[in-house]
Amino acid sequence: MTQLIAELPASGRAVPWYRSLRTRLVLWICVGCVAVLLAATLIVQARSAKLLTAQSEREIRTLAEQTALGLHATLESLEVGAITLGEAVRGVGRDERTLDALLRATVAGDDDIAGAMLVLEPGALDDGDAAYSWYVRREGKGYYTQPMRSRGYDYHDQPWWKRTIGEGRAWWSEPYRNAATGEQTFVTYNRPIRRDPDDRTSTPVGMVSLDVPVSRLRTLIGQQTSDSPVQRVVLSPEHLYVLHPSPALELKVRLDDRVSQVEGRMLQPLLDAVRERRSADVTYLDPTTGTRRIGLVQPVPDSLWTVAVSVSEQYAQEQLRSTTRAVIAGGL
Repeated sequence: MTQLIAELPASGRAVPWYRSLRTRLVLWICVGCVAVLLAATLIVQARSAKLLTAQSEREIRTLAEQTALGLHATLESLEVGAITLGEAVRGVGRDERTLDALLRATVAGDDDIAGAMLVLEPGALDDGDAAYSWYVRREGKGYYTQPMRSRGYDYHDQPWWKRTIGEGRAWWSEPYRNAATGEQTFVTYNRPIRRDPDDRTSTPVGMVSLDVPVSRLRTLIGQQTSDSPVQRVVLSPEHLYVLHPSPALELKVRLDDRVSQVEGRMLQPLLDAVRERRSADVTYLDPTTGTRRIGLVQPVPDSLWTVAVSVSEQYAQEQLRSTTRAVIAGGL
């Protein structure tokens, strides 16, 4: 009776249900519940997004470290091969046919090695030794050979010889290709030879070089496209993109140039880290695809090479967004 009186207006006529106080209370309670649900969901989502971003950074750091270690193993194998070749020369004698066989065996013994060069100056290791300078490259089922001194060509004039002898230390070249490489893109490890291997201050008397095709490094990294959510990049000692999913950048652009292309120079911390041989990560807007990415650089141990890994921020948080949508829909 009390309820009926409460819902009767002064005229004595019943109030429609959709205008009743009870309906209004229920609606406001529902609105309040929805508001609380949405607020709680958004707060949890914001917190979860930070945690997920931190987890993604840890995952790409692990991926970068694994990639760097894999690349290190390949590069180290080449470096050990160069050391072995240089030391083997001392033990097998300086007969030209023996040295030819040694060069071929070096190339044949490691699938990562596409070509090998050995240069010895006259009397390099023993007085009276003849000079030797030949290059051997795997070609099909056979070998391509080339003397390093011929009419119109002298290795003494080449920048790689001058750098190796002048600096007296081992170094990796930047990617290159020419007729001698069969128009393949190679990177080369150059190492000086000294008459007394224990005397690091003496002038080198020769050098060895081993070539590795960039395609071998690509096999290690795996095939990628410019829209891949997770991308792995290899930087040369001079910061060139040796491997990159974008053809517009690969073997054409250096990280130094890329920094100026990205809005706000957001990649500058990565460049600083590469120069200082340490790891670092940033979140930036990719000017090529227009997506936000989390990028990280990791130096390859015992070398000037660098590995970079980036992941799309949208890809990293897609699972969170799907869960949030499901929670909100279920709550409503």
